[in-house]
Amino acid sequence: MKNCIRPKRIQNVFQMKSKKENQIGKAQSGFSMIELLVGVLISMLVVLAVAGTAQFLEVQKRITVGKNSTLETLAITTNTLEEDIRMAGFGLSSCPVTHVVSSNDTEDLTRAVTITAGANNKSSDTLQLVYGDSQFGISKSFLTAMTTTTFNVNYAGQLTKGSLALISDGISCDVYFVNAAPAQNSAGNSYTVTYGSDKDAYGNSWTDATIRKAGATVLGFNGIKNLTYSLNGTSLQVVDAVAGTPATLVSDNIVMVRFYYGLVDGSFVSADKNNNAGTDYSPAGLTATPANLKNIKSIRMFIVARSPVLNKTDSNNNCTTTTTAPVSWTGGPTIDLSSTNNWGCYRYSTSDLIVPLKNVLLSAT
Repeated sequence: MKNCIRPKRIQNVFQMKSKKENQIGKAQSGFSMIELLVGVLISMLVVLAVAGTAQFLEVQKRITVGKNSTLETLAITTNTLEEDIRMAGFGLSSCPVTHVVSSNDTEDLTRAVTITAGANNKSSDTLQLVYGDSQFGISKSFLTAMTTTTFNVNYAGQLTKGSLALISDGISCDVYFVNAAPAQNSAGNSYTVTYGSDKDAYGNSWTDATIRKAGATVLGFNGIKNLTYSLNGTSLQVVDAVAGTPATLVSDNIVMVRFYYGLVDGSFVSADKNNNAGTDYSPAGLTATPANLKNIKSIRMFIVARSPVLNKTDSNNNCTTTTTAPVSWTGGPTIDLSSTNNWGCYRYSTSDLIVPLKNVLLSAT
């Protein structure tokens, strides 16, 4: 009987193994075609979403970086210009007429500020600023006597070897190069200064030797700056005519600079226009009489900076980042950027700042 039962047990074991094998086979089976297609579709949607997000973030990054860059450019530009405009006429604006020149510079050194207008609305202006350069401030003394090689003053002040002396009699003035340390007389109440026959640190020869009468004002400088700001392409540059050095870059990505004379009546005029009294405010007119300096109280500067990166064109290959050119103040001039290639592919920021000419105002009263 034992032999009869054993085959049934073996059969049951085989049946159990067969069921386990079927279960394992089902567990190891792959995805169906529909399941694969659904998975691929979901993956594609995820990839597209990530790509769209990346593209959006890139656009936002360009906008943010471009905006920050233009604001930084404007800050550097306006700060540099403002500092020099505030210095305009320092120590020199009290001299109304002059024919002073150096070997590097043939301009009128005592014209505190000169705006040269651009050719049209698409052109930038040029700004020239002149001032005495002194780290200690201007020291004033009075002339007691003068010869072709020396002059005597009651106080030496900043007159040292290698410095410049501006001597003015109220009608005209000249700049003289001091080539020896002032010598104090035995009584201690005056100094003899030797001038001429030497060159300054920039190689300038200050050759004016007009003899002034006693009582003339004597001012001492470490040097004189004659700065001209102009736009070369999209680069704002400055040249110091007295130093005779090459143009120095102030800031890049500047597309327009405009300057205006601020008059005592509160109006602003460009270099090629007249005020209500008919006085010409062109560069030639500014040197005519001291009254011109009295009428100018400030300089208004309008600057347009653009983003450094060229944005992408639209589907029609058109530049539509900016569709309207930047505008100046209410009632101010129209800004035309149409002469700039692909101007609509950039973002712009503008700065409108009024800077008082404190040295001109104080000395012209």
